[in-house]
Amino acid sequence: MDKAQNPILKPNTFVAVICYVVMYFLGCSIILLLVAQIYTSFQSNYTFAEIFESLAVSNISKLEPYMKEAYAIISAFGNMVGYIVMLLLISFFMRHLIVADFKSFKKNWKKMLWYLPLTCGAFYGLTWVIDYYLSSTAGEISENQGAIILMISDGSAIATFIAVVICAPIVEELIYRKAIFSLLEKKPIIVPYIISIICFTLPHMITTSFENPGIWFLLALSYAVSALLLGLIYHFSGKNIYSSWFVHMVNNLIAFILIFSKI
Repeated sequence: MDKAQNPILKPNTFVAVICYVVMYFLGCSIILLLVAQIYTSFQSNYTFAEIFESLAVSNISKLEPYMKEAYAIISAFGNMVGYIVMLLLISFFMRHLIVADFKSFKKNWKKMLWYLPLTCGAFYGLTWVIDYYLSSTAGEISENQGAIILMISDGSAIATFIAVVICAPIVEELIYRKAIFSLLEKKPIIVPYIISIICFTLPHMITTSFENPGIWFLLALSYAVSALLLGLIYHFSGKNIYSSWFVHMVNNLIAFILIFSKI
């Protein structure tokens, strides 16, 4: 007779969402502080208090030049470790959906041969035009984008690549698309779209100053459009997470290459 599986370890999409929220608001901060502690133990030029103060700055452009490198290195490795932990937790509790979508992906591979290149091109083209217009109108970029640029140029490109190109797209698509659309599948389709857009946009804008609401909403609109497009790609692929994940990953990869090429 098979042993009953521990209920706590059973696949559970809601638990995966809880794990993500706890990691995002608490776990990743603890990891970041641990990385900062390790960094200061090897770097006598900085104290933990100085590093802690720099990590709490809402605008990285205000950091002293000598602190930017430390901020970038700690953020790069902290983000990498944080995203790896999130990916392991979320994948474990959503493994039933990941496996089911993989089987569906293999079954519909002929459709994906044209669907993925088409959606990748359309997504990148539309978001590039919108980002260019909005950033030109706003005259600045979001704090999230600025931090990524700093981590690639002055921190660790390898750690940032693992976090931003490999882990982040999988984690975000599993939570913002798969989990939300699955948990709200009995609601009118507009509901998961709205929730998905809001939940994707706000975390990307949480570190951006709200001193100028107009600029903030312009920058947020860029993420909202990306969330809408990724939701559409996911939806019209038969709600297959591998489609939106692939497009998201390719988009981040192109952005990474463009930033890295300018270093």
